[in-house]
Amino acid sequence: MSLNLKSRKIIFVHGIFGWGENELPLSYWGDALAQFAGSRFEAHEVKCGPVSSFHDRACEVFAQIKGGDFQYCGAAGVSNDPAKRSVVARSERRQVPPQPLLSDWSADNPVILVGHSAGAHTCLALQQLLARDFFGVGSSADWIEAVVCISGVLNGSTLTYMFGCDPVTGKLEQNPGRLIDAALALAMMVSGGPTPELWLEQWADRTAFVSGQDNLACDLTLSGCRAANAGFSTNPTTYYFSLVTSTPENRSVLGIELPVRYIGINPLLHATAIYQADRDDFSAGALPLPNWHTTSQLQIEAWRDNDGAVSAISQFLPFTHHPEPVGGEGFLSRVSIEKGKWYFERIENVVGRSFDHLDPAFGAKIKFGAAAAQRELYQKLAAFL
Repeated sequence: MSLNLKSRKIIFVHGIFGWGENELPLSYWGDALAQFAGSRFEAHEVKCGPVSSFHDRACEVFAQIKGGDFQYCGAAGVSNDPAKRSVVARSERRQVPPQPLLSDWSADNPVILVGHSAGAHTCLALQQLLARDFFGVGSSADWIEAVVCISGVLNGSTLTYMFGCDPVTGKLEQNPGRLIDAALALAMMVSGGPTPELWLEQWADRTAFVSGQDNLACDLTLSGCRAANAGFSTNPTTYYFSLVTSTPENRSVLGIELPVRYIGINPLLHATAIYQADRDDFSAGALPLPNWHTTSQLQIEAWRDNDGAVSAISQFLPFTHHPEPVGGEGFLSRVSIEKGKWYFERIENVVGRSFDHLDPAFGAKIKFGAAAAQRELYQKLAAFL
């Protein structure tokens, strides 16, 4: 089926450590946007702070779609944090589109948002800001007609604890400066030299940024995502879809024990996949959620299946604060889809092969056979929307 949405603009929002259009030699989204060429849609990618919080990234997406300066405190325009500025002028930043993508953005002229990894919750954060008319432009949640989450970190990632985040507070307790270092290091690995703009001009004190809770590392913890989920509620007139990625451990083939687990996963994700699969449970005095251990979804065993960066269970729909309306599994081939409900589908059921966390984006360009599968995925998504 095809939803035949009225939106004509599809906005792609990258994840943690990501970059914008033409910012690095390697496209963040691989061949994804090209699959919408010739369709009724105009596909655009926006840039967000690669290590900035969900909130700040949502504000940055708004400015690129609607136009104007980057407002982090909304219409009020006053920051409660002395280390942080309320507004960053558009002229202060590089890698900003010269023109807004949709200056007449409205409920009658809405957009579709596609978010990968941390981009998923960035999209949800933006919808909540629109619902509150945070920017003082008369907005509503109906300005977004559909949200598509791909490998979305909707309930947090246990990987954040490997990098030193505290399970309870979410803060980077061990060498917090590594957050920025990691963003630059990944860019150098995949591009061979250039590094993306960090877009941290709103921070007068970067030490306060990395050591506090207003950054992406903290937001991606289980407690950080629970706080984000507390502020989110499904809009009854918006479509919600989640494409889930996970990589099998491949401990054996035809009964023969393999010397290495996760054969075929992107090398950047091999160690992190093993960490998430083998991670010990949280200690009683350092639980990431107040209701940890109270349901089958909130047991460490349920979080072991992962794509190298985030557990599969975290990707289906937000659930760690309150339940959201569920449409069910499978949506690309459904006969009917309801607004205001979450639908999810594992990517291996769509293209016939498993995807790791990077395959829906730039990872497909550097893995044999993945580029064709990525193109198939986005072609089917374009036809569905």
